[in-house]
Amino acid sequence: REAVMAAVDILGPYPLPKLDVLVVPRSFSGLGLASPNLTFISASLLSGDPGLLVKVSHELCHGWFGIMVGAKDWTEAWLSEGFATFLEDFVHQKAVTKLGHESNDVLMKMRAKIKLKS
Repeated sequence: REAVMAAVDILGPYPLPKLDVLVVPRSFSGLGLASPNLTFISASLLSGDPGLLVKVSHELCHGWFGIMVGAKDWTEAWLSEGFATFLEDFVHQKAVTKLGHESNDVLMKMRAKIKLKS
């Protein structure tokens, strides 16, 4: 819930009428945005570790940049991934703060450097 509220705070109202999140078993082959209204996540994301919310934050960002503003075809999928990857840290940071945890600036800077190098 906090990740959704953080995304709404940053990006504005969710652009679709609803969002369902389905927790799938580890053997499930794909995670992420399945359709405009459905996101698959791993049960491991429910461990209570706020650091894992970054994956949820990434998938939420696809609701704004991947569904509503998206590529013409699969050759331009990098556009949606680029927006979601850029915004995931901002949404994650706000969600962690909403949960009452301190932000980990060192981790955020390390993730930024890894993204820059890849």
